[in-house]
Amino acid sequence: MTSLAIAEWKQFRRNKVILSMVLITALGVPALMMGTLSTDTPEDARASGGIALELFLLLAALLVLYYSVLSMTTTRRDEGVLKRLRTGEATDVQILMAICAPSTIFVLIAGIAMPGLVLAMGSAIPVNPALYVVALVLSVVVAASLAFITSAFTKNAEAAQITSMPIVVLGMASQSGVRGLMPDNAQQIIDNTPFALLMDLVNLGWSGNPGAIVLSGTDAGFTPMAAGDVWQEGGIMVAKLLAWCVVLVVAAKHYMQWETRR
Repeated sequence: MTSLAIAEWKQFRRNKVILSMVLITALGVPALMMGTLSTDTPEDARASGGIALELFLLLAALLVLYYSVLSMTTTRRDEGVLKRLRTGEATDVQILMAICAPSTIFVLIAGIAMPGLVLAMGSAIPVNPALYVVALVLSVVVAASLAFITSAFTKNAEAAQITSMPIVVLGMASQSGVRGLMPDNAQQIIDNTPFALLMDLVNLGWSGNPGAIVLSGTDAGFTPMAAGDVWQEGGIMVAKLLAWCVVLVVAAKHYMQWETRR
């Protein structure tokens, strides 16, 4: 698996333009957003940092993980690489993990760097950093599984720009600020989708409140919930996310196409 992952990494890093754009977007945009939100006190900055980290994780999951894995899987399938690899010693799981390895490493490194940037900009220490770490790890499973599922309905790498749109739209609609503008019924549905749960878990772990409360601008948005309540609320979110992960992994295994069907 290591040799496969190294080969995928070499392919991934060759596209300097994509790497530069991903770095600027995934880290730069949340940092700029952090600068536009309230940072008058460490507590205010912590609440603003939660929103910035929410945006970071969303962009990292969609742009780095989901889209790159989708493109690489589709390209390798069309080139017959996946079919050839299955005739070797590597298992199916190892092949898929190797495809995910480059973007996963990138996201995990950025996921460590971004909180440091938020703290450097004046944020108080996170309320429950463990929840942020869990969200970071589960985002890899969610995004990669969705990429493998989408690849089954993608004829070629160019078509990925179209077939990826439903997931991208769902991801963008999962932002706390966007959900707050939706009708109650629609918001309740979106609140329980994978990306929305990830966003809320990030905010809960960093600021001690879900993103919707932070964006309300009330004092409650800047005052963390009690530690016990954070763990309880976070546990519910993690349970829902784990259920989603199981469903998505099973679906990915079922729909995954290893060779082009013409």
